[in-house]
Amino acid sequence: MHIQLAESNPITARIALLDAFFTELLTRAPKKVQRLHKVAHILSSITKGASENNIGRIADTHGITARHLHKLVYQHTGLSPKSFDKIHRFKTSLKLIGENKLPLTSIAYDAGYFDQSHFIRDFKSFTGLTPTAYLNNLSTVNQMLIN
Repeated sequence: MHIQLAESNPITARIALLDAFFTELLTRAPKKVQRLHKVAHILSSITKGASENNIGRIADTHGITARHLHKLVYQHTGLSPKSFDKIHRFKTSLKLIGENKLPLTSIAYDAGYFDQSHFIRDFKSFTGLTPTAYLNNLSTVNQMLIN
């Protein structure tokens, strides 16, 4: 494998070799593939919406304990389920803010926050700014780009 990689010139050929290598490894280990699918479903459950974000409920849905769910998510993402959810909600809020169609209260609820104070606190922990200050800075930058 090392020799083939060293002798392959275009990057696409190297990527194809690595893809084939890793695909073969995965097919040799069906339990790992099943675990990856389970983690993918768990992460999907976490990102569905605020009503689904109860870790105990998600664990029950997948037939595992909350502790095992935490362990699986951490092993595959390096994050706790709570941190993964927090990042997902923040990312969703940024997308909604970028669309600039909704008031901040609606954005908070649509992004999965239970109330505006949690939204503001999380937003400030990620950006150092409140959502309003972020919007003001964003509009200033946009005006500078237009002029």
